[in-house]
Amino acid sequence: YFDDPVEVACLWESCGAPLLHVVDLDGAFSGECKNFTSIEQIARAVKVPIEVGGGLRHRTIIETMFAIGVSRVVLSTQAITDPAFLKEIVSLYPDRVVISIDAVGENVKLAGWIKTAEANIFTVLKDLEQAGVKRINYTDISHDGTLEGFDLDPFKRIIRSTSMQVVAGGGIRSLDDLKALSGLKQDGLAGVVIGKALYEKTIDLKQAIELYG
Repeated sequence: YFDDPVEVACLWESCGAPLLHVVDLDGAFSGECKNFTSIEQIARAVKVPIEVGGGLRHRTIIETMFAIGVSRVVLSTQAITDPAFLKEIVSLYPDRVVISIDAVGENVKLAGWIKTAEANIFTVLKDLEQAGVKRINYTDISHDGTLEGFDLDPFKRIIRSTSMQVVAGGGIRSLDDLKALSGLKQDGLAGVVIGKALYEKTIDLKQAIELYG
């Protein structure tokens, strides 16, 4: 969609985005941050908070992200498979760590969605709560990137089964979808991540922010 990640970051900021969600997809597959330069340039270019995920599996790279101005890190594979790592990072940065739960049904997907966690999603949620995690990004990847809409029920089940803040993503394609999700705020929905719908222009970001609040 864009040749320059910084250009699009500035675009969404200019449209009123309250937070930029940045994923290093190469890093998610490889297990190592692969697009550090672009992330650093984004952090320098925008004033709104940014959260970054994808390949952040060591304390050193997490601390480096904070040093360049990243507000929150989004962890998945290492946090879910290594309880000691999760406990350490959450104890150090309790308000700056988000765990990404990417799931198909009750199966939690890891390593760029190519592996499946041993525990089901509800066990994973319980383990995260016990570790002190405050916020998760939950993505229904069976609908992610399809622009075919989404099933509200999985979001309801996840939100109502945990005390952690939940940010929803996956398949959101229209203002009607956002309207449906906004009804879950009272149950604990903390926010929504919108991706492809913005790039395909099926959702106008300014209208989305006005609607969702």
